[in-house]
Amino acid sequence: MRKLQADLDKWFESLDKRWRALELRRQQQCTLYFFMAYVLLTAGILIKICLDTAKSNAAMEINHIENPVLKKK
Repeated sequence: MRKLQADLDKWFESLDKRWRALELRRQQQCTLYFFMAYVLLTAGILIKICLDTAKSNAAMEINHIENPVLKKK
């Protein structure tokens, strides 16, 4: 487990060094692209949820739970 943690720490350090090596304009551009992708994904999911709930006309049926062992055939 310690080896895994050490490997992850090394990997995160290398990612951080690569990120800091990018010029500021490129960092801002990447951040903007990631944010826009997040916004589009969130909007798509919200639209999908709204459409699915708007279509649903079926009412939920509520019944008592029956014990399958005692259930008569």
